[in-house]
Amino acid sequence: MKPSAGRARAKTIVYGIDSYTWGYDSSTGLRLTSPGGYVDQVEATLNSPYRKAINAGVNLRRLTECSWLGTFEPHRPDVLVLIGGLNDLILESVNLATLQSRASAVFTPALSAGVSVVYGDIMWSVFGAGDPRRATAQSFNAWLDSQGFAGVAHFSDDAGLADSSGVNFQADETHPNQAGHGIMAGYVVSALRYL
Repeated sequence: MKPSAGRARAKTIVYGIDSYTWGYDSSTGLRLTSPGGYVDQVEATLNSPYRKAINAGVNLRRLTECSWLGTFEPHRPDVLVLIGGLNDLILESVNLATLQSRASAVFTPALSAGVSVVYGDIMWSVFGAGDPRRATAQSFNAWLDSQGFAGVAHFSDDAGLADSSGVNFQADETHPNQAGHGIMAGYVVSALRYL
C-alpha cells in the first residue's frame, strides 16, 4: 500500500549493536517478550505503518564486530540508532582512545552517507565505583555530545538507570529489565521525533 499524497516516505531505522538492542533476557538467554526490549517499545510508541525497523542487535557484540558497510549500509537506513561500547569495556577493558576510535569507525561513514545517527550512551552504573572502566564510560559519554549526531540518548543520566542493582535491571545487574528498557525507549523516541 502506498502512502497517501503528502505523507512522508517511510523511514528505515536500523538499531544496533549489542544485547541491549537485541533485548536480552538474562534468565532465559532469549529475548524479552511483551512489551519487549527498547526497540520493540520504541516502535510501539512511534506507531507508524510507514516506518520500517530493523534490529541488528547481537548478544555480546563489540564495536569491532560490526561495520557501516557490512552491518548497517546494506539495509539502506535513514536513521541509525547505535548503542555500543559497553562490551568493549566489559570484555577487553579498552581505554578511552580505543573506544572512541572503534565507535568512530562505525558512525563516521554513516554520517558521511547522510544518515541521521542517534547514539545511546554507555550505562556506566554496571561498573563499580572503584572500577576504572566507569570513568572511561563517563568520558566516552561526554565525548559523544561533540560528534554531530542527530541526538544522544543520555540513558546514564537517568536516575532510574543510575543503579544497576535497582528495580530497572535484571538480576545479573548488567541488563535492563522491561521497565528499564521502557526508560531507554523514552530517550530514543525523544531523539527520533526531531528527525
